[in-house]
Amino acid sequence: MDIGQKSPTDVKNTVLSRIVGENICPRARVWYRCRECGVWTLWLLTILLSAAAGAVSFFVIMHRQYALFEATHESFLSFMFEVLPYLWLVVFIIAAGFAYYHFRHTRHGYRYSFLSIAGATVVASLSGGIFLHYFGMSFHFDDFLGKYLPGVYVSQSMMEEKFWQQPEDGRLIVTLVSELDPGAVALVMDVEGIQRVIDITELFTPDVELLRAGTQVRLLGRVLDGAHESTFRACGVFPWLYTHMVPMEQFRRDREAAIARLYDHRDRARAEARAYLTAEVAGVTSLSPPPARACAEIAAVKRLRE
Repeated sequence: MDIGQKSPTDVKNTVLSRIVGENICPRARVWYRCRECGVWTLWLLTILLSAAAGAVSFFVIMHRQYALFEATHESFLSFMFEVLPYLWLVVFIIAAGFAYYHFRHTRHGYRYSFLSIAGATVVASLSGGIFLHYFGMSFHFDDFLGKYLPGVYVSQSMMEEKFWQQPEDGRLIVTLVSELDPGAVALVMDVEGIQRVIDITELFTPDVELLRAGTQVRLLGRVLDGAHESTFRACGVFPWLYTHMVPMEQFRRDREAAIARLYDHRDRARAEARAYLTAEVAGVTSLSPPPARACAEIAAVKRLRE
């Protein structure tokens, strides 16, 4: 027998002495099976959590690209930095990390490399997130947390409401109460329960029709200079889209309509000014100067010009 090679008897004695020394007790096979099931259950739960985080992240990123950021921020980049779902991105990373850990501790988990397990975990999480988002669960999950964890979690609907309920910056969320002077002055109530008088003389026909529908809408405009703080010049009326899961196509159409309306304000003011100058050159003195168009000077229109 070679030196350094132990006999079966020596190996047996070594194992037995270690069992006695470390007080190792044998366990039934069912214990290991339960442990394996427990590890797989934890892996599945962490995958589901990371999928939910991914779904809400998809919901925010994919729908926010169609937001009217010109009315709220200096640029699209500054807008996205503010609305990115950092909480859910962190939850996704942590949950994916735990999923990797639990998979590594399954019966055969040691056989796979780090890249294989990490890649499979990320793919499973993202696939689950896309699946949940596709069936509208991302919106409902986000809305549920916002309603039942007030003060702890801010849903996207709440965040959007915060963005648009800024009257000093020319943004309001309102519902029509009555038209005090049809086509000219309307009484509305905002989401804070404050009644406001708004000037609707510069609105286009589609805007007025949407306001008259009586549903909650977003108003874009400005507070009139020197006027009472509740007097608001409305320049655009847009539907409120955060009461249910809305298809991306509708968000896209809403943005396109909003941008077109803002350009219409700019073009109308330019056309009126051009017509007046042409009349002056032609020697027509009976023509009145064009009215001052507050809506052609709101920040969103100026940003579109740039």
